Amino acid sequence: MKKIVWSLVLVALVATSLVGAVSAADPTFVYPGDDGATYTVVADDGFFMAWVWLATTKGLVANFLKSFSATYTIYDAAGDPVWELSADEAAALWSSPAQTDPAEWAIKCAKPDHWLAVWSTDTLYLEPGEYTLVTEWSYSKPVNDGWHTCADLASGDPLASPPSLYHPQTGAWTVHLVVQ
Repeated sequence: MKKIVWSLVLVALVATSLVGAVSAADPTFVYPGDDGATYTVVADDGFFMAWVWLATTKGLVANFLKSFSATYTIYDAAGDPVWELSADEAAALWSSPAQTDPAEWAIKCAKPDHWLAVWSTDTLYLEPGEYTLVTEWSYSKPVNDGWHTCADLASGDPLASPPSLYHPQTGAWTVHLVVQ
C-alpha cells in the first residue's frame, strides 16, 4: 500500500512541475491510474493526463518502457468514444529515461540516483458533461522498479518488499471526469 501512495505522490509532484504554478486558467491534472477517482474539470481550462515511472536504474526504466502498453479512451455519458489514444500513440508520449536524485522525491535508496520516464498528454478539451476515461494496460514481461532498495527519507520505512516485481498481467483503470 505504501508503494501505491508513494506512486500517487510522485505523480502529483511530476504533474506540478509540468504545469508550474497553479492558477485559475491552468489545465486540471488527471492521473489515469487513479482507478475509481472523479476529477472535476473546467471546460475552458481543459485537462492533461500524466504519470511517471521511477526506478533505481536506467535499465529498469528501459525494461518498463519495452514491457508496458496502454490504450486510453474517453467515453461520453452515452458510452460513445469521444477521444482515443492507441497503444502506439501512447507509447510515443513517454520521455526518454532521465536521471534524478531520490532525495528530490523524499526517498533514500541504495543507489545514489534514480531514473525516470514521464508520460504526458497535451491539454485536452471536452464539452461540459460527464465522461469516463478507461485505461487498458498490460505488462508483457516481468518489470522490476528496484523500490525494495529504497526507504522513506524522513521515517526510514521501506517503500516495498523485495523484489518489487510486476508480473506479466493486464488490467484497466477507470476515471470519471465531470466537465463544467
